[in-house]
Amino acid sequence: MKLPYSPTLALVDSHVGISKIYVLKNPFTEDVFYVGQTMQELNLRLAGHIAETGANRDKIHYIKNIIANGEKPIIQAIEVIPTKCYIDKMLVNEREYYWIKFYKTKGCNLLNKRGIEGGA
Repeated sequence: MKLPYSPTLALVDSHVGISKIYVLKNPFTEDVFYVGQTMQELNLRLAGHIAETGANRDKIHYIKNIIANGEKPIIQAIEVIPTKCYIDKMLVNEREYYWIKFYKTKGCNLLNKRGIEGGA
């Protein structure tokens, strides 16, 4: 079966999703303490961090201390990337690493488990 082709048919730029690189900030100091990526809405991703019981104990403890003091971490998108395929997902990973390195060079004490220097 042949598919019809028409040189006048407009190409439409479609995407599978929107990835966001985001930071978590301490609401009391505005210090960035985590860099992440998500395709979720930011409020849902923040809820996931708040409910998390995973392996990153330092981040979990930090967030629980913020909540114990009556606040929630601030979540803020720092880059938005339309994604269409697996190669785009690799770009999102590269951008996340870029931002981790950026904030580390600014002196931020990030609580990421993965990132620059094989961990952190």
